[in-house]
Amino acid sequence: MEYLTVQEAEEQTGVSAQTLRAMLRDGVIEGYEQGGLWVIPAEAVDTLEDQVAVTGEAIESGENEPDEDDGEDEDDVDVYENPEDNPGDDA
Repeated sequence: MEYLTVQEAEEQTGVSAQTLRAMLRDGVIEGYEQGGLWVIPAEAVDTLEDQVAVTGEAIESGENEPDEDDGEDEDDVDVYENPEDNPGDDA
């Protein structure tokens, strides 16, 4: 089986190395850590590349998704990848 480094997968898919590492840590894509470096099966990179080509984006781990505003925590902070998605504070 052929493996690629995170940097090689970034070049092939256009998905940033930071996002790839988060996806690997969260188990969104298959990969293995060897000697402090992540390696990803070539088949997994090909699948991710196809997904990006079709949808224009990678399925991410969800850590960048805004959490539900339950109104219970004053320090709840929603993080939006695109600032235009932030509805702002209307309070």
